[in-house]
Amino acid sequence: MWKKILFAIRDPFDTDNEPLAKVADLAAAAGAELDLFHVAFSPVIADANLPQRAAAATIRDQVRTARAALEALASPYRSRGTVVHTSVRWDRPAYEGIIRQVLRSKPDLLAIDAQQRGALGRLLVRHTDFRLIELSPVPTLLMKSARNLRESSIVAAVDPEHSHDKPAQLDSDILAQAAFFEKILDASTTVVHVRRPATDYVVGFDGQPVRVPADDKSSELNRQRVKTKLRELADAAGLPAAHIQIESGAADQVLSEIVNRLRVGLVIMGAVSRSALKRAFLGHTAERVLDQIDADILVVKPRQFKTSVPATSRHLVRAAAPL
Repeated sequence: MWKKILFAIRDPFDTDNEPLAKVADLAAAAGAELDLFHVAFSPVIADANLPQRAAAATIRDQVRTARAALEALASPYRSRGTVVHTSVRWDRPAYEGIIRQVLRSKPDLLAIDAQQRGALGRLLVRHTDFRLIELSPVPTLLMKSARNLRESSIVAAVDPEHSHDKPAQLDSDILAQAAFFEKILDASTTVVHVRRPATDYVVGFDGQPVRVPADDKSSELNRQRVKTKLRELADAAGLPAAHIQIESGAADQVLSEIVNRLRVGLVIMGAVSRSALKRAFLGHTAERVLDQIDADILVVKPRQFKTSVPATSRHLVRAAAPL
């Protein structure tokens, strides 16, 4: 399924990079090439009104220094047989620079370091992460947890009831990714659908519809329909139908409980496309899921999703030659 993985390095000088080790392990297990990429930019240089030649020389020095650091990070993984490429671009903002690299190199997977390091770091990281989720045209893996993927299990969160106009094909794509991770990690997958408590509507005293709890018979019939659909989806992906859970409640709370109980290392979920805005839409519930779950998260997009990030920078930046 993967031929190339792009890992966006936040700090190429951080030699203690656990997320890189995990991504490199995935690349080796999948037989994929690994691209290490860093967006280099300094507003001090960009806004300093330096002579063009001096600015270009300074930018080239920064890019080359960062590229040398990436090469040092790549070396041990190359020695183990993984094909590793490195590149640095002078661009801004960082999330657009990363998406532009995705458009250039066409990876099958984008991976980013989303580990939280202190309150301020968490706020700064969160904006870039969410923008990448919104704008990335390929599946995006947020490396949030220090948990070893090979010693944990997988949760594939699907929605056969197609809430929020989610396309039906997205569930199949989520489960296809789960089956692939199972194969390369020798892991097991639990297919989970979290639904709101079943409700019906009655006419209120003012003639307006009022939501009330559904009767037990209606709720059970709907549950069985959903379970049948989940079994069909799991079977089509080659996943055991026995590993299916239907839960009611708030998605963030339910998934957090499942992640902790099953020692889940990876949660795979979908992002709905807002075609009018050409961006993904997760909503407040999914944002809480991304914030609270102590596991890596793979976000899968609908096949028709197109990013709004232009292939060339819209910013007037004195660009160095790409390395």
